[in-house]
Amino acid sequence: MDCNKKYRAFSMILYGLIGTAVFWIADTLIDTYLFREGSLVQQVLHPEPMEIYFRGAIGALFVIFGILGQRLLNQRRKAECLLEQTNRELEEKISQRTAQLEEVNQKLKDELEDRSRNDERINYLSFHDKLTGLYNRAYFEEELSRLDNERFFPISLIVGDVNGLKLINDAFGHHQGDKFLIRTAEIIKKQCRRSDLVARWGGDEFAVLLPKTGAETAIRICEKIRQGCSRSPKKPIQLSVALGTATKQDKNQDIDRVLKKAEDWMYQYKMMEGKTVRSRILSSLEKTLWESAYETEEHTKHLQKYLLKMALELKLQDSEIDDLMLLASFHDVGKIAISNAILSKPGQLNPKEWEAVKKHSDIGYRIALATPEISAVADQILHHHEWWDGTGYPRGLKGEKIPLASRLLSIADAYDVKRNIRPYKTAKTRTQALKEIREASGKQFDPRLIKLFLKLESAEKGKG
Repeated sequence: MDCNKKYRAFSMILYGLIGTAVFWIADTLIDTYLFREGSLVQQVLHPEPMEIYFRGAIGALFVIFGILGQRLLNQRRKAECLLEQTNRELEEKISQRTAQLEEVNQKLKDELEDRSRNDERINYLSFHDKLTGLYNRAYFEEELSRLDNERFFPISLIVGDVNGLKLINDAFGHHQGDKFLIRTAEIIKKQCRRSDLVARWGGDEFAVLLPKTGAETAIRICEKIRQGCSRSPKKPIQLSVALGTATKQDKNQDIDRVLKKAEDWMYQYKMMEGKTVRSRILSSLEKTLWESAYETEEHTKHLQKYLLKMALELKLQDSEIDDLMLLASFHDVGKIAISNAILSKPGQLNPKEWEAVKKHSDIGYRIALATPEISAVADQILHHHEWWDGTGYPRGLKGEKIPLASRLLSIADAYDVKRNIRPYKTAKTRTQALKEIREASGKQFDPRLIKLFLKLESAEKGKG
């Protein structure tokens, strides 16, 4: 509606005058032809006074009604415009309020969904282990109590302890240890059935609850878990789990005692298989070292040959010689935790890369301490890069404060490295290598041991 449009008084007066003229003509025609009050000319030119007054009054009424009608129409239009404007404003407010309500409603909906997800997450975490996704100990114990019922007999329990986790944590960090645990959890869960409840029992321990399962089936599941571990990737070390199982046959047995029996069997197997497991871990470490750090089996044999000759000349005890042979094999075991990209870099290392390489002594020391078979040479591994003048690493030891075995190894290792190709250097001749070794006497190497080494190598050349 056009609210600017108005009915003007002049137009309405004109309409009134037109109405008056029409009425006048009509009244004249009626008087002439209907009532026969004279001729048409007479009615037009000489109307009776009463007729004039009457027609004038009627005409005035037409004009008055026209003016009143104009005012009424304008007021009506104004009222309609005002009503339309009010309706539009009301619709806009309703639309705005509806949008606000929808926004608030959506926020409330999102908040409720977030709260619901958080509740679900809290419920999940209250019954699950965050790292592996398995059930946690609290839930396992609750289900153990609930299923301790004749309807679920026989109930079997399996308890497992991961081998080598401390070594992984010490050598590669807890992040790698977490991956080790996750892989173990996946293998255990895969070998169990849907009805079985698999839980992370502790730091490196797992537990499985098998309702309506006899001892033979539980033993078969244990064997499947062992096979799954043996088929898993062998880097950084072979994954293995010590397992124990026990079964509750009737209601007279205490379920806690059955669980304790499974734990006892697990610890017994761990003790029985401990030496074998550690031997496998040691072999795995050695193999990984040979594959990734340019510490070949041939290099180890060379070192053992040099060290044996010096040890015999120094009249060392048999136990000390055994330690030297072990040190030759595992002195650089810490390099398995160093990036291959750094170890195989053909050019010079930048300061950050060099700092990473220098950490291998500390890492090797921690690995040795975590492995009983090589723990005797842990200190020698830690200090085999110390220099006679105190400028070596990692502790900056000087002179005879450096273990004898470390001083012997550093000479043999430096000589053999010089004689063989490495990513960062070419091989040197025997003469060149011996010359560089001699020049480092008193700085990098023990002068007394350098004389011994040069003497033995000269004798070796003479034999050749």
